[in-house]
Amino acid sequence: MRTIENVRAAGRSTCSGGIIGMGESDDDILDSRLRDPPARNRFGAGKFLAPIEGTPLADTPTLTPERCLKAARLFRLLNLASELRAAGGRETNLAER
Repeated sequence: MRTIENVRAAGRSTCSGGIIGMGESDDDILDSRLRDPPARNRFGAGKFLAPIEGTPLADTPTLTPERCLKAARLFRLLNLASELRAAGGRETNLAER
């Protein structure tokens, strides 16, 4: 948090976000967004976990498109002043099945 405040004090914008799909609940998402008010960030990034073989989260179930969109809506509601970007995992989690 100190680094983020130093970046802001230097007149730079910050980007915050989270990775969805690591077992968090909707309440966890809300809690993480409320700890560092997103309105202070110019950009917000939502990333969707894409399990990769050989990594500790390789066996994590792939998110459904509905879950991804629900998380995106939560981010949008909590980031009205920020530009949102869907980053990693789009191809894996939002693809037609």
